[in-house]
Amino acid sequence: DVLLLLQPQMQSTLEEWECVFVQSVADVINILEVVDDKLMLPEKWCSPKLYKQVGEFLKTFGCVRCKIKKRVGYQNQGEFTNEQIIHIGKQLNGVSLSEKFDFYPTPDELVERVQELADIKDKETILEPSAGTGSLLNGLNKTYITCIEINEVLATILQEKGYNVYNCAFEDFVFADAKYDKIIMNPPFGKRLDAKHIVRAFNEFLKDGGTLVAIHSTGIKSSTDKYSKEFQKLYEEYGVLQEDYTNNEFKNSGKGTNVATTISKFVKAKI
Repeated sequence: DVLLLLQPQMQSTLEEWECVFVQSVADVINILEVVDDKLMLPEKWCSPKLYKQVGEFLKTFGCVRCKIKKRVGYQNQGEFTNEQIIHIGKQLNGVSLSEKFDFYPTPDELVERVQELADIKDKETILEPSAGTGSLLNGLNKTYITCIEINEVLATILQEKGYNVYNCAFEDFVFADAKYDKIIMNPPFGKRLDAKHIVRAFNEFLKDGGTLVAIHSTGIKSSTDKYSKEFQKLYEEYGVLQEDYTNNEFKNSGKGTNVATTISKFVKAKI
């Protein structure tokens, strides 16, 4: 859909107008305004399809629809600032973090369970290989935590929260001397990255005697692809517990997904 939007230029009289061609979410991001801490759409808005797409994009950041007079906007109720939302929208050309990086923040219920199973003690070192905004780490001592995050905006958010952050893909993370007491993770599920990341984290970054607790897709427990088989072999040798979740825990996370999830716990026996 192509929408020809007529709007007054900011530094001119109302008689002077600017023509803006809007045909994608990325185009709309460029003309969003922040008004009273709300992200506001232009007053003249007439493309229902594009309007819906913009709404879905903003919803992934925790934004809720609202109105100011005749203008439709979104009240930001998430942990991203309006400026960060606009920056990410421009950076990713209107694609959501969920679609681009498989980013689905961990719900509180699962955060509590992962931390309970990890049984983290005082001064134990912790690795989060795909940290996002740090949901899995809420309430833990930042002093002993290392985060890895591929997206630079999310990495900046983590740094501002006080975490030690490496801004790179977990596949590219190389720090040979680092071994951790505990690893907690909610890796991306696409392309079996959850299986791949769990196996790499356990083999390369977990101390002997350490514990790894991961949220992952239920499918890797039985799939026959290479990475799923490696995960299954790892669980046969070191797995101590698996819990399946099928209640749509991630339905309202990011873009939303109904994929069945499992929490697995591994303990690396001391040599």
